[in-house]
Amino acid sequence: MDYLSEQQRDELASMMNEGRETEVLKLLTDQYGFTSDEADLEAKGLLELVEISKIERDRSTFSIRMAAWIMSIAGIILLLTASYFFVETHSKKSDWTMVGGRVAHLIFDVGEGGAAPVVVYAWRDDSLSYTSDVYSSPPAYKKGDRVNLYLNPASPEDVFIDSFLELYRFPTVIGVLGFVFALIGFMILFFAKRI
Repeated sequence: MDYLSEQQRDELASMMNEGRETEVLKLLTDQYGFTSDEADLEAKGLLELVEISKIERDRSTFSIRMAAWIMSIAGIILLLTASYFFVETHSKKSDWTMVGGRVAHLIFDVGEGGAAPVVVYAWRDDSLSYTSDVYSSPPAYKKGDRVNLYLNPASPEDVFIDSFLELYRFPTVIGVLGFVFALIGFMILFFAKRI
């Protein structure tokens, strides 16, 4: 009896996977010099190899699909969260009062990589200040700049500057992340079906 090379075993296993068992048995006896008992044993071994390969492929595909579903669901949750914050911010813009303010000075923070404005504003004879948490480099404002703020009449210390970064940076970041996660997850699921 001749021994099969790894390449020959792979080719025969591929044929077994296609359901061509009779051809495999014929090749083993006619071309590779196996007796019919040896060919039967070899065919059973090839069939086991095919089954093991299918199980490993199914496990791998299952893991990929689970990861893709998790990414997709996380993406959808992030998109819904971003939508919630967009709506909440829009609601604040509608319900809150706009007041004028002036940049008193800038706070520089090397760790944040830029400067944030400190804005002074007046509300019902009170002088209040607001320190933005949005740092930019170069600074988006300079001392003395006039800015508009949205102010919560029920709590006048609760304000934010009327700028895109101040209003929408958080929902934009999580919205983009959600879109990327969902897109990658759904693409993986789409292509995993074709494997």
